[in-house]
Amino acid sequence: MNFFVHYSLMVSTLIITCGCSKHTEHTPPPSDPHVPEKRSLYDNMADFWFYRIRTVQQGKCYRSGQLSPQRLRACIERYGIKSIINLRGYHPELSWWQHEKKTTDAYKVHLYNISMNSKTLHSKELITTLLTIFETAPHPILVHCASGVDRAGEAAAIWLLAHENASKKEASKQLSYRYFHIPPLWGGGTMDFFISLWQGKEWAKSAYDPAHYQAALARIHR
Repeated sequence: MNFFVHYSLMVSTLIITCGCSKHTEHTPPPSDPHVPEKRSLYDNMADFWFYRIRTVQQGKCYRSGQLSPQRLRACIERYGIKSIINLRGYHPELSWWQHEKKTTDAYKVHLYNISMNSKTLHSKELITTLLTIFETAPHPILVHCASGVDRAGEAAAIWLLAHENASKKEASKQLSYRYFHIPPLWGGGTMDFFISLWQGKEWAKSAYDPAHYQAALARIHR
């Protein structure tokens, strides 16, 4: 038999035997929306160090610093965020607020604006407003300030106290060094002091009066 004919027959036999006569594209199964999105090391590090995106309570409450438009979109999609509480206040004249409003409108996410100060005890009205939003806003909620350290930490602690019946010790972990919260540098311990005063939601809405605690706060700030 001619060598080339013999060689051709041998190759054809191998192809048929191996089932490789036709290349079939492998089509991956459709993605399952219930399976958490795989994230790269870069995503994890950026979220941790630069954006301070942290879980307060899985599926209900998250905290962060000010997010770029791209990161905000990713956060909304990844965690299914339905409401955002901006603790920096209502600032339609500033670009960061405009971007946030545009993004929340596009995703039909509720945006709430509260002006929270890390260096003074909050008024009863502000605390009542925050608690009311926690009670009525669609979950999951994202609370954020500028850095994601102090005001976001205090709001996260209040969430745990008011809605999860967490102990003060457990809630205070939201205001700790692991979140880069350093009282001598930011607020002088004012936020930590408020958490130590906490006596429940009804106390916060009715009996709480910051004027009653100014003398004790002044001793902390010495």
